[in-house]
Amino acid sequence: MDYAIELPGFEGKEVKVDRIGFFRAPKIYVDGEEAAKGSKWLSKGITDNSGETIDVRMVNNFVDPIPTVMIGNDKYHPTTPMTWGQYLWAGWPIVLVFAGGLIGAAFGAIAGMINGRILRREDMSNMVKYAVTGGISVVAAGLYLAVVFAIN
Repeated sequence: MDYAIELPGFEGKEVKVDRIGFFRAPKIYVDGEEAAKGSKWLSKGITDNSGETIDVRMVNNFVDPIPTVMIGNDKYHPTTPMTWGQYLWAGWPIVLVFAGGLIGAAFGAIAGMINGRILRREDMSNMVKYAVTGGISVVAAGLYLAVVFAIN
């Protein structure tokens, strides 16, 4: 799913950002064309209305699948950022890293990523989103315990 974003200097142009994939970086498009690699590390170069190429970076964390676009030190959000409560609810399985090292980290990180994507869905009610993500977190903890007991 693409999210339109308004950036200064790009008035009249259609600038869109897509979600982060599980195994791919986010992309930014200007008037339907994917931005080329920028001049700086991990940046994309997009041409503004004056013809100047601007380096943009897309910053993300593994819970929220929608990146924040940064031009210099200025942040631009394509949609409303997740609240701290949503981050806490989606990301609490990450505490499994403290209980179980690498195995706990794997289950916790995967559950956190899936939870963030579900919380960002627009085709579900909030009640269903929180019920599903709560279930995913419990299943991740249960699977972690099952794997640990199977190993021991």
